[in-house]
Amino acid sequence: MGKNTIVLHACGGCGIQLSHSVFETIANLGEGFSNIKTLYIDTSTSNYDKIQPKSDLFLIKTKDLGKGEIRGSG
Repeated sequence: MGKNTIVLHACGGCGIQLSHSVFETIANLGEGFSNIKTLYIDTSTSNYDKIQPKSDLFLIKTKDLGKGEIRGSG
């Protein structure tokens, strides 16, 4: 990541949806503004279509090793 980069951490469904709006708004400001790198963390893939690139999603599958799968909390 470059010197003038804002790292946006989007957590959960609401955070992912809000970060998408923020990213779009800042991207439309044009030249002279900071670059943005968004990293996503969630317990489901409900908002997967908003994430680009897909490799920036950190999916939490279990509360701890050996336990059952978790899927969003709504």
